[in-house]
Amino acid sequence: PSAGRGYIVKGDLLKSKDRVRAVWDALLQLEKDGTLKPAGMQNSSHTWKQSEIRGDKMAFITSMEMKNTAIDEAAKAMDALKAELNEAVDFQCSKVSIQAAVYPGNGTRYVKHLDSCKGGPNRRLTVLFYPNIDWKAGDGGELRLYLPLKKEKAKHGEKEVVVPEGKTGEAAKRKA
Repeated sequence: PSAGRGYIVKGDLLKSKDRVRAVWDALLQLEKDGTLKPAGMQNSSHTWKQSEIRGDKMAFITSMEMKNTAIDEAAKAMDALKAELNEAVDFQCSKVSIQAAVYPGNGTRYVKHLDSCKGGPNRRLTVLFYPNIDWKAGDGGELRLYLPLKKEKAKHGEKEVVVPEGKTGEAAKRKA
């Protein structure tokens, strides 16, 4: 459904609400145990923390934390997704790092950002897995994607409209 637009949406990663709930419970336990720490940010020259910009608690998950947990099952599902991409589009991905994060509420957020910056980690793919199965519209925390703009322009009457990637034809006309 979103092919060619720079993102895909794939539901049912773990196939059941019970498994998703187990991941959620495991993440909350990591937060309670103090494994998750206030998150920081980085660019090519330094790292810093600023909770008004990024208010989550996070940790990169190693095999130690994943052993015999629901998080391990989620990690295996993400690894299967990596293998599927490698097979389908010759993605050639070998390294995977898993970051677990909890946003404690009360307006915490992560403002508009890039997942990869010049001189920083060379991240080609970001997979987001939200285990909050009771979430509903209006709860907050919606993901916003800021897609790159195409270099080509669509003509509509006298106006030229820059079109987001994946939008052409009728969608471009509606933007004008």
